[in-house]
Amino acid sequence: MSKEKTMAGLPLRPGDTGPMVTQMQNALIGKGFSVGSAGANGTFNNDTLNALESFQDDNALLVQPLWDQQCWTALGLPGP
Repeated sequence: MSKEKTMAGLPLRPGDTGPMVTQMQNALIGKGFSVGSAGANGTFNNDTLNALESFQDDNALLVQPLWDQQCWTALGLPGP
């Protein structure tokens, strides 16, 4: 069993909504990844997925359709 502390609410997946999605979107925007014309609207849509996958690829992370603890940490977001 992993000793890494996990965050409640992760992983986030396409279709998820809420303040954690907004925080993820704002962090992606802050790193130069567009989440689409709607901006940080709290909805994990296709534009957000494209930004996430570009971020993952650019940062040597596993490219997958979910936002997990590893992605959270790679963006430099504070832990729980």
